[in-house]
Amino acid sequence: MRGRLLLNVLLLAGVTALAFWLWRDTPPVTGVSELAPAAVQRIAVERRGERSLELVRADSGWRLQVPRELPASQQHLELLLGFLQLPVTARYPSAEVDLAGAGLIAPLLTVSFNESRYAFGGLDPLGQQRYLLHEDEVLLVQEGVSALLISPWWNFIDRRLLPEGEPRRLHFSDGEIHTLASNEPRTAHWQHGAAAIVRPWLDEVRGEMFELELVSGQRLPWQWLDGEQPGLLRPDLGLVYQLSAEQLNELLGRQ
Repeated sequence: MRGRLLLNVLLLAGVTALAFWLWRDTPPVTGVSELAPAAVQRIAVERRGERSLELVRADSGWRLQVPRELPASQQHLELLLGFLQLPVTARYPSAEVDLAGAGLIAPLLTVSFNESRYAFGGLDPLGQQRYLLHEDEVLLVQEGVSALLISPWWNFIDRRLLPEGEPRRLHFSDGEIHTLASNEPRTAHWQHGAAAIVRPWLDEVRGEMFELELVSGQRLPWQWLDGEQPGLLRPDLGLVYQLSAEQLNELLGRQ
């Protein structure tokens, strides 16, 4: 009996020692960067074969700076900032890595958060994780932002119809005027509504012109677009806001 107890104690000690050894030799899981998302003031993206992007933090929120100055999509910015906290599977000194084989000599894209720059290479053939080059290290990361980063620049435009201001009246080209009360559902649709896609105008056939008057007195020009895909054009911005027919009816109260 005493011998069996001693054997159990020795086995427990051996398992504990093995667990400690494995824990000691396992590198801690760390994020891509120690830079806090709240500390990021500027994001610059260089893309092979596509326009460069630059986004800056402003008092009113994030804004596109390059290629055009426009309000930026907060949802997309949160995805980009989340990249900084992704766990890193492995780290290697860059001198010990075949940078050409990892796709890091001519990277697919590079992203800078403030002055911290990351080059995106190819995928690890075994784990399908992304090679990243940061300073003198190569990181392996399971990431999901590269598809967003190589998409058209206009995907980063704020999709809200009215990022700022409070709607007051709709002025239609036939002289009809609709006053928008603060408690009216249509007012909420203008204040909180968003397009499925915002993109540059491609010379589509235009429809009726109207203006949205704000409480401040500012008038924003809009125009219906006739065609298979319903939408509204902001001619002063050259942007099309793709909407459903139901959304258009909720916004304008007429077909």
